Amino acid sequence: METVDLGNALKTVLENAARIFDDAKYLEEMGRYPTSYALSILAQEEYAKAFLLYLAQKQSVPWTVGLQKALRNHKCKQLVALLMEYLQRKDFLELLEDPDRFRGASQLPDYVMDAMHIIVHEHIGGNDRDAWLDDDKKPHPLANRIARGVLDREKQTGIYVQVGWNGTVHKSPNLISAERCREQLARTKKVSDVFWVNDGEVEATASFDLPKIVATFEALSGLMPVEEFNEKWWE
Repeated sequence: METVDLGNALKTVLENAARIFDDAKYLEEMGRYPTSYALSILAQEEYAKAFLLYLAQKQSVPWTVGLQKALRNHKCKQLVALLMEYLQRKDFLELLEDPDRFRGASQLPDYVMDAMHIIVHEHIGGNDRDAWLDDDKKPHPLANRIARGVLDREKQTGIYVQVGWNGTVHKSPNLISAERCREQLARTKKVSDVFWVNDGEVEATASFDLPKIVATFEALSGLMPVEEFNEKWWE
């Protein structure tokens, strides 16, 4: 497996993600809700790019052409952002000061697992869906919605007017309300909290479930034997 130093790229991407997020917040304050909404999702994608770089730096996913393509794929990065939002879920934050009461989920939710399967097998691996999912099943709706490009089309609604074949307006940015904009800003805040920079070094969240997600990426990528993964569930 090829190894490269991704430390500078990781920090640069995080700085850019923070810049985009700041712009989204400024635009919300100015009442420019559609553009703020779109920028919020773009900021999530940039934070997600940082997460993929973090995994590659830890050698938890291989640094391949497939991964480099995934860094440029909007739907893939939106799926990664879904995982990052999960890491900042409410129950962990509430119990942060009392870790003896909480050790994370006994298993990762279906939507988290399906999102990781799609990221590793389809986006990074370049495989068809039937390579990991039985024909009679579908991915969890939360993951499948993003995989089908619904969120990406909603992002574009914040920027573009969609005109139909007969000249009528199908969609326009004014469909994005202040409430929808603020919901995305709140999601972006959770995603942004996964990383911070301490004395020039990138640190990851203290979530109990981060090691589980990292190990799952390693197992799905073939970097960790299934037996070892099963033994770790969960120490």
